[in-house]
Amino acid sequence: MAVGNTMKVLPLNAACLTGFWLALAAIAFPTATLGASASGQEGLTVAEAKADRSVTPLLSNVQLIGASITAGFGSSIELKLGRNAVLSDFLRAAWADHNQSGKLEGKGNFLFFRAPGTSGRSQVTKAGATSPSLVVAIDFLFWYGFGHNSPGEPRRLEGLEKGLAELDAFECPLVIGTIPNVDHALAGKGPGGRPVLFRSQFPTEEERAAMNTRINAWAAERKNVEVIDVDGIFRAIVTGTPVMICGEELKTSAPTDAFQDDLLHLTLNGYVWTALAVCEATSRLQGAAVDDFVRSPEKIRERFLASIKEDQAKQAERVAKRLKRKAARDARKQEKAIR
Repeated sequence: MAVGNTMKVLPLNAACLTGFWLALAAIAFPTATLGASASGQEGLTVAEAKADRSVTPLLSNVQLIGASITAGFGSSIELKLGRNAVLSDFLRAAWADHNQSGKLEGKGNFLFFRAPGTSGRSQVTKAGATSPSLVVAIDFLFWYGFGHNSPGEPRRLEGLEKGLAELDAFECPLVIGTIPNVDHALAGKGPGGRPVLFRSQFPTEEERAAMNTRINAWAAERKNVEVIDVDGIFRAIVTGTPVMICGEELKTSAPTDAFQDDLLHLTLNGYVWTALAVCEATSRLQGAAVDDFVRSPEKIRERFLASIKEDQAKQAERVAKRLKRKAARDARKQEKAIR
């Protein structure tokens, strides 16, 4: 279209030419690499630029405290590792790529049941010293309610209040769990073929219900606390009832799909469910973004198994060497016996 003789012709200096060719390239090749951006990133694809974004502040320093589920009790057997895989290992697999450089620390304590008051206080102090951005404590309160009552280590409602008082020390957001019904564990087989729990350690159903009511009320009084319905998830596992977590319908065909033989501690599948539940609860906290988490159980499982592949190979090597040494010793013994 003719503009007229009043139009000014601008000089095409180097900057103008660069801008022109970049604009032309963007039109012709929309998936090409990006040039220098306002954030200083160079040579990144659109997907890479998105993945390279900063860690979400809420997930920058996540501390885990709790008992045997947090500690990954017994998981080394199924996973064929030389160590237990702790809950934070599974959460790492459930964190989106841009959150991978954030801290995920805390191994829990599988001996928590002996003295929850002492163990709980120690974990809270240690986690608090790191100035956490989030604390995940899904099984922290369990042994404050379960276990044998004593003056020094009260359980049930009195013990629960002590556990909640410990958690009150945190000013950061919290994810906690209800206390599940674990009657089914009395039929489980732990080390030695016996159940890992005794009936005398159990609260009554009325006591347990009262404790869960108190946990939910305590959380409702605080803006930065989310509760995972561990009781409901355990019930779904035991009964084979479908449960929705992160928009995924999960169901077991038998309790051992998610529980170890002791029917209390978790298998790989159980930990995938738990990781999803933590993601769902955390996503409700202020500061969480929609894409902060992996919401597919299959993807979490795949990412976790990839993360331990090297350790599994090293453990298989160690086992093979151990068996070779044993075979050599047995052969020498047999030779001596023949002589």
